[in-house]
Amino acid sequence: DRLLRKWDDRSRGMGRVMEARMTAVLARLQNRVATRKLLGEVLKKKTGNLLRNLRQDQKKSGKIIIGRLFVAAGAIYGRIHEYGGIILPKQSKSLRFPVEGGWVFARKVVMPQRSYLRSTLKEEKDELAKLFKITVVDELKK
Repeated sequence: DRLLRKWDDRSRGMGRVMEARMTAVLARLQNRVATRKLLGEVLKKKTGNLLRNLRQDQKKSGKIIIGRLFVAAGAIYGRIHEYGGIILPKQSKSLRFPVEGGWVFARKVVMPQRSYLRSTLKEEKDELAKLFKITVVDELKK
């Protein structure tokens, strides 16, 4: 009975520690996106709107902790930069947008993928896995 209580206490402690680690990991990822990816490495800062709409959150579902880094609705164009895609006109036959002092008209615009979120996670995944592993090992040593 005492052993089971000790195990439950350790399990709850591990959950708190892992939630704290997830918070730190999300902050690290958000910082890398904000200071590198959105400041020239992938995209060039124009208005700062995409940067201002960069968000993170996490939730716990049972023993699973899910962390998320995303762009809020205030920067709807964030998705097309991340994944690429085709932009079609909704209310007219063509799109119109400014380019170098003039206007361009197009029936569609094909946007290339310029990943700033997924590419950051891919670049950081090995280091982040090490951080989580170290966290678990250190907690188990207590």
